[in-house]
Amino acid sequence: YKEAVADYEAILKDYPTSLMVPEAQFRLGYLHFILGEYDKSLGYLKKILGPPASAEIQELAASMIPQVLAGKASQENDPKKQEAAYNQAIREYDNFLKKYPNSDQAETANYGRALALYQIGKYGEAATALRANLQKYAGSESILDSQYLLALVLATEGAQTLQKTPGAADGVAK
Repeated sequence: YKEAVADYEAILKDYPTSLMVPEAQFRLGYLHFILGEYDKSLGYLKKILGPPASAEIQELAASMIPQVLAGKASQENDPKKQEAAYNQAIREYDNFLKKYPNSDQAETANYGRALALYQIGKYGEAATALRANLQKYAGSESILDSQYLLALVLATEGAQTLQKTPGAADGVAK
């Protein structure tokens, strides 16, 4: 990946007015995300949220930004900062879904939003988002991911309920 980063950076340096610059910036944002270099990734992606980037590149960048923020949040060691970072990612997922409700990336964004909600313990909201995915994208190849995460959310929520109320399991059908 680092060699690809160097090649794309060379494009930006050697051809700063090329029509390929927004594409190179998107690729750099993606590569830095894969490398775990979240701030660099965000820097490149934010540059292509408007013209001269094409509408397609702008949409892809907007879909990547919350994923990068969630990745960055996952690396935060301070619980309060981590929660704030996940909340920022959730806001960006919401912004993306509001601006691009019919995007090919909407299912992925809704899933990512649900995962971020799960990470900060907002299980009810996560379950609602995942149920929406299951209903809206029932024929999707990735629907199993939503089903699995929903099961995990519900199991985690149930386990926490049992920890808080030890006798709660007595009312559960066997």
